[in-house]
Amino acid sequence: MGIKKRFTDRFINTFGLPPEVILKLPLIMMVGGKSLILENHRGVLEYGRERIRIRLQKGEILLIGRNLVIESISDEEIQIRGEITGLSLGEEVIQA
Repeated sequence: MGIKKRFTDRFINTFGLPPEVILKLPLIMMVGGKSLILENHRGVLEYGRERIRIRLQKGEILLIGRNLVIESISDEEIQIRGEITGLSLGEEVIQA
């Protein structure tokens, strides 16, 4: 294990902070296939009523559905509503 990894792990454990805060990992919260909140994004790559692709620090996320709308967007958070039928992180699609 590298020095940076050990330091990061020790920092997270010492201060009791969630890893997504320190490491800028994506945090995805989905409610019933009707809305999604994504934290720690790096911008929108594709935006349409049936597909939304969002860049992450490492990789991207693809939302598939109907009537997809970005309700709000900030530097750190995106809120999306619509009928979400699939979610892809990398190559695997997770059906909602």
